[in-house]
Amino acid sequence: MLLAVFMTALGVTFLSKWFADRSAQRATLERLSSTGNLCVNASYPLTSSVLNQIQELSNLSLAIIASDESQSSATALAPRVESTSIDFPTAIKQETIGSLCLRARSSNEPFYDTITHTGRSWNATAFRLTSNPSNVSYDRCLILLESADNSNRATIQAFVLPLVTGLCSSIAVALVATFVASRIGRRIERLEKHVQRIADGSFETIIPEGPMDAIHALTVSVNSMSQQLLRSNSQIAQNERSRLINLIASGLAHELRNRLTGARLAIQTCDPEPKMQEALGIAQKQMLLAEETIQRLLTLKGGTPNATTPSMMISQIVAAVLELTQPIADHQRVSFRVESLTSHAHTIPAFNNDTPVKDGNALVGALINLVLNAFEAAGPGGIVELRTRIVQDREATFLEWLIRDNGPGPSTEIEKSMFEPFATTKREGVGLGLAMSKQIAQRQQGDIRWSRDSKWTEFVFRIRLQQPE
Repeated sequence: MLLAVFMTALGVTFLSKWFADRSAQRATLERLSSTGNLCVNASYPLTSSVLNQIQELSNLSLAIIASDESQSSATALAPRVESTSIDFPTAIKQETIGSLCLRARSSNEPFYDTITHTGRSWNATAFRLTSNPSNVSYDRCLILLESADNSNRATIQAFVLPLVTGLCSSIAVALVATFVASRIGRRIERLEKHVQRIADGSFETIIPEGPMDAIHALTVSVNSMSQQLLRSNSQIAQNERSRLINLIASGLAHELRNRLTGARLAIQTCDPEPKMQEALGIAQKQMLLAEETIQRLLTLKGGTPNATTPSMMISQIVAAVLELTQPIADHQRVSFRVESLTSHAHTIPAFNNDTPVKDGNALVGALINLVLNAFEAAGPGGIVELRTRIVQDREATFLEWLIRDNGPGPSTEIEKSMFEPFATTKREGVGLGLAMSKQIAQRQQGDIRWSRDSKWTEFVFRIRLQQPE
């Protein structure tokens, strides 16, 4: 940048000097020519007093030189000063004066030369006087001198202003170019760092800065690319999780189902004491639910849905969840409160506790998973609530179960991905419970969501109810 400014300043200086010299030469020739023509065409005699007045007006020194017109060479001329202005340097060499007069006689174009005498310089020109008195037989010539100092001052005046203007313009252009280059450089550096972060796996976006130029458009394109890469990366991760689920399910389902079936048959062949029959019944139901959970593992992502289990009434679903989870609540010292549908007033008389809901066992398994998660979150001495309600949403009717606990709630690192397979913060957790519960709700045109209100964490599991025939 400094080299460019220096070369620009050097070029401006050279051009300014050249134009100044040319302008000064033209101005000098114009002044000498106009004054000479005025004197040549004058109708009055060019006496010394007249020449003095012309000098005062034009700041030029003038002299009338007489010479023998029969001479043909400058060296043979014997010029004689006839009249001069007051400061004409008469001591200038006769050869110089004769040369000017000879050139004036032979040239039809304006001219000027530079002559020196006693350390001073003049711009000099000559004009032949055609109106000679009738009584003279010699040639007369008008010599005009301009001090070179005046010409130099004119040159400097013509040179300095363009030079200063050019230098200031060059500096201004350099400063503006440096500022613009710096801004563009910062924007490009910022975009480069953004691309590097994307290459490192951070698919964030940045706000475009500066005017709507090519860099702005490039930043928008990079942001779009970042979002596409983020979606592609998420899809790849999801596909990997699905593949891993299938591998796990395929490898374990057969072995686990065989062993659960054997354990269930062994329990059925027992002849327990009457007081143990209830506990064994609960164990059998838990094993049955475990078999169905293993079956759902096979269809968690993208597989063909397994056959639905028989329908159950709403009250039966709630009773089954309470029966299978109450012993765990007592063991973990958690206060478990269950509120049935009849304990909440609703204005949809077509539905009640006896309304059948399809795929009952799957719903029981999903609710048990949510309740057990709430037990673990609440901890000993905590409170867990299970509420049942029916709500009207637009033209559809939904059955909702609300599972609430007064635990600390999910951690921030799992909030956005808790319903995805293998998303868990538990040390021994697999991260499939919520994913399967969500799939069960979606199979019945429902969903599952969660919220944190004051000191309570609430999960809402909803399915769509069909109008009774």
